[in-house]
Amino acid sequence: MAEAPAARPAPPADWDVPEGFRLAAVPDEGWRLASGEPRRCSRLVCNVRCGRDAVAELMRMRRGRRTRPAWWGYCPEHMYGRWVEDGKVMHWILVEDSRG
Repeated sequence: MAEAPAARPAPPADWDVPEGFRLAAVPDEGWRLASGEPRRCSRLVCNVRCGRDAVAELMRMRRGRRTRPAWWGYCPEHMYGRWVEDGKVMHWILVEDSRG
């Protein structure tokens, strides 16, 4: 399985953080670490799958003869701004700044 990024990425520089708020890194409950059998990244680029080793999975709907929920794997580059830290998939959220 591929290595997850070691360091927490900085939030996107173009995000506007209103006065009285701050960005906080929190676990994203909709994601989980890749488990079980090795998976490949599900990200489609020009109708071609990325194919790199997946480090995390997102519950999405799988379409076909029967639409059903399924876990889709993603590599570190295609985790939609998320990252792995301390065994959890993390992301940035906006919270009130109670630190004064």
